[in-house]
This record gives sequence, C-alpha cells and structure tokens, in this order.
Amino acid sequence: ENYLASNMKHVLVAYSMRPRAGFELPAVAAYFAAQASTGPGKRPGKDQWDQFAATIGAFVYEVDAEKGEVRIAFHVAVFDRNLTDGGASMTSVLSMALGGEGHLLGLQSCEVLDIFFPVGFP
Repeated sequence: ENYLASNMKHVLVAYSMRPRAGFELPAVAAYFAAQASTGPGKRPGKDQWDQFAATIGAFVYEVDAEKGEVRIAFHVAVFDRNLTDGGASMTSVLSMALGGEGHLLGLQSCEVLDIFFPVGFP
C-alpha cells in the first residue's frame, strides 16, 4: 500500500464488503474491481479489453476476509476527464470508487471506508 500511495498513479479505496452465501470475498472483490474499471459486461480474460485491463485496470491489493475489508487500486488513467480543464470528472470518480456494482450476483453489501487521492490528482 505504501508503494501504491507513493507512486501517485492510483486512487486507493478501502471497502467493507459482504459476499452473498456461497461466494468467496476475494473472488467477489476481484470481479467488483474488474467491472468497475473495464465496464459492465466485460469479462476479464474473455474480451478484447485484456491488454487495456492489464495496464490500467483496477486490482485488489488486499483482502481481510475475517473483517470483510477489501482494498482496491484504481489507476488514475481510467477516470474520465472534464473537457473544460482536463481534471478528473467527479462523476467518474464517484461512479468508479463507490461502484455501480450493487447488482453483482455475489455481492450482498458494499460500503466505502476510505479513499486516498494521490497528490495532484486532478
């Protein structure tokens, strides 16, 4: 986490996640990250977006299954930019970090605990 915070290329988000019965937290978290960064309907390893996802897709870097806590890193390049000033669109930040993934089959609940924005993040 210290490396990710110091390289200034990722927005780091800590979540409290609870998977539905029959689902494992690491798998649900990985799917959540993939869906949030590569878009709805994209299946990691199955679509043309593999190269894109491998370079700037979100990834889970820590899971504490006992506490139900997950940490995901979102590369700054995946956030939409404002046309007026080139800064990151707050809509994009909120949509990605807060997730529009409530419909995920294996996810019962998800709450954002903390967000780290790198210095100079537009």
